[in-house]
Amino acid sequence: MSPEVEIAPARIISRKEALAAGLSRYFTGKPCTTGHISERRVSCRSCVSCQKEKYQADPQKYIDRANAWRESNPGLYQANKGSWYQANRVACIQRAASWNKANPEKAKMITKANRAAKRASKYAAEGRYTWADILHIYTAQSGECKCCGVDTSDLYHVDHIVPLNLGGTNMPDNLQILCPTCNMQKGSKTMGEFRAYLGLTATTS
Repeated sequence: MSPEVEIAPARIISRKEALAAGLSRYFTGKPCTTGHISERRVSCRSCVSCQKEKYQADPQKYIDRANAWRESNPGLYQANKGSWYQANRVACIQRAASWNKANPEKAKMITKANRAAKRASKYAAEGRYTWADILHIYTAQSGECKCCGVDTSDLYHVDHIVPLNLGGTNMPDNLQILCPTCNMQKGSKTMGEFRAYLGLTATTS
């Protein structure tokens, strides 16, 4: 089967011209070896459409490769990330604001996960979790506080069962959903200590 014919970009630009203009892609108007009339990457001369097809055929392969590169080159990754963000800062902020407005619950979960990651790095805690992990835990608890059982649909906290400062990980299996009151009272206590605390306050109140 011949490849799907694509609508070509209007402007012909050589790789040399694209390099001089600081662009990441160029367009010759000529088909690649597989027949795509598509843009090509300045860095490797590869056809963008060919790369898309390869990625779609086995996305996990490319995700693993990218993750491995980031782990092997943390300094270069951060430098590239920072440079790209500075060059596209306004567009990034506008896009993030639009996405957050359209996905308020996911945005809230992502914010919680990012804050926890920063705290975890302070204690060199292992692991990281995503908004999908929070959603899974929240659903598994039926949206109820793990300690008191109150409904947390209006506001909830993501708690580390074993506190980070006591050696707990930042992995999903060390997380639970608590209401703000229980989480503030638990603080850096273990669950055993917190239950004892609740029993003591109940006895003395």
